[in-house]
Amino acid sequence: MSRAFLIFTLIILSQASFGGLAHKEIIKNYTIERLDAAANLLMVAVDQGLEGKDGAENVCGIKKDEALIHINEVKALIDEKFALMKGKKNKTVVPVPWLRCQTACHCAVYERYIETWDLEKLSKDDFKRYKTIQALASKMSAKDVKRCVSVSRWFCQSPLFNYLKKQTKP
Repeated sequence: MSRAFLIFTLIILSQASFGGLAHKEIIKNYTIERLDAAANLLMVAVDQGLEGKDGAENVCGIKKDEALIHINEVKALIDEKFALMKGKKNKTVVPVPWLRCQTACHCAVYERYIETWDLEKLSKDDFKRYKTIQALASKMSAKDVKRCVSVSRWFCQSPLFNYLKKQTKP
């Protein structure tokens, strides 16, 4: 076997997804909103674990400790998406649709993203939108998050969930 063939094979294997998506495919295929929905679902699993409930029948069979690990992984993916988005934008603009963030429980993630910007460079209107999103994020209750999570059952059968499970295997 030639050395070039061996190197080529190793490169291909390192990028293979082995039945699921690889890291760069997760970043490419999942929006911040989808990743945030997954984080919200995982947070419900943590809350159920803290309440002494097993949660297995409710949230993909995830235990509290596993959910905490997955939340950190999802937040790292979200941060990576933020960095990619920020690198593509020359101007920071708060999109008007983000003002409807409560309906899908994304206010906190939008607030986190905007806080990475130079807030002093925001226009007056964008700063008002930021403050509105900030206020909406602070009003989100655990009941609101559970409402949003009730429509996020896609996660349990998703390539994202499979990817996260593979990341925690020893």
